Amino acid sequence: MPPVVDLEKIRGRCPAGVNNTQVAAFLSKARQAFGVNPIVYTSKDFADTCLRGNTGALANSPLWQPRYGSGTREPAPVGGRYWSIWQYTENGTVPGLRGRADINVYKGTLTQLRALAHLAPGQTPTPPGTGTTTPPAPSTAVWPLLKNGARGVNVTTAQHLLAAAGQSVTADGIYGPNTQNATAAFQRSHGLTADGIIGPNTWNKLTQTVRTGSSGSAVKAAQAQLAGYGNRIAVDGAFGPATRNAAAAFQRSHGLTADGVVGPKTWNKLVNGTKTSTPATPAPTTPAPANGRLTQRQALTQLAAAGIKAPVGRTSLAGVRARTIQGVIALKKASGGCTIVITGGTESGHSTRGNHSHANGYKLDLRTRDEGGCVTNWIKTTQRKGAPRGTDARWHGTLAGISAEYVYEVPRSGGVHWDITFI
Repeated sequence: MPPVVDLEKIRGRCPAGVNNTQVAAFLSKARQAFGVNPIVYTSKDFADTCLRGNTGALANSPLWQPRYGSGTREPAPVGGRYWSIWQYTENGTVPGLRGRADINVYKGTLTQLRALAHLAPGQTPTPPGTGTTTPPAPSTAVWPLLKNGARGVNVTTAQHLLAAAGQSVTADGIYGPNTQNATAAFQRSHGLTADGIIGPNTWNKLTQTVRTGSSGSAVKAAQAQLAGYGNRIAVDGAFGPATRNAAAAFQRSHGLTADGVVGPKTWNKLVNGTKTSTPATPAPTTPAPANGRLTQRQALTQLAAAGIKAPVGRTSLAGVRARTIQGVIALKKASGGCTIVITGGTESGHSTRGNHSHANGYKLDLRTRDEGGCVTNWIKTTQRKGAPRGTDARWHGTLAGISAEYVYEVPRSGGVHWDITFI
């Protein structure tokens, strides 16, 4: 089995200095040393309080969560992701052991468990104490393991690549049954074990070399990855000068030949790297005014640093509340890196009723179509559903200590969107 990184409180307190960036660095070192994605043992309480809801570092690791004495109640999701291993009791008994023991259950099939343990078909695990003491270095590039329940930009990338291979799948950043079935179909068509899990062999078959002049879903996959590193490029499927320049800059910063061509080595570095959406929220370039409002420039600077593009159309962020911008950045992180498209801010034209209005800087409108489907799925599957507002469905939640109300607005004139209030 892969090594496990244990993230939990010490005598009820968060470990000193722990944060998402530190965890990401440690997991990266472990991944390089062992050639596999480590499992992360943690709880929602640790993620919410010690990591302050910033769980981007955990996006590629299977989750092992404790929840004792809960009957059939499963552990709460961490960063919108569900458990792979559930430690459901500390008072179990195991033949051959004296006293009480922790007992766990794995969510998945035996085939999936064997894949997690990196066992080939027919291969048996090596008994403890046998074999070499130091595992040999992997002969091929290390790739993250994606399976049902995974979220984030790597899932979006895989979905674009599956689409490029002719599979019918939506690039929403959520690895659900449709993505699993599309993966299994792709694997069957390429002579791979059809387990619906994207590991090294599947990654190697999925990735396509793209360069200037290329177009289609494979280009979108590369653009989605490059955008995650802070490059302000459109995910439009057209490999033009902006995409080439972003690819060359990435290659230079990662010790690769800066030819602007996204081939096997560049794909591997892109998928395995730490995206700009994972570090802690940076401070604005100049202090926010005393009333908590930001200028347009301050708001755009914070959004860009978090990997969120400038709003579309005539949207204005002048006078938006600092907590509103912090809230939408926390939403991106909590959702595992969903693409955020802001379509409404403080510009005129919104209802001015109530204290927490668009005009007062408390609300943002987010797109629901295209990449916005990732946000929609995250809200509907992880947040608490409340009473509707009129005829519009409504959900509630907390993002990094900021209360969020999500209303799925369906105006009579069209333009369905999420109306989100951050308080």
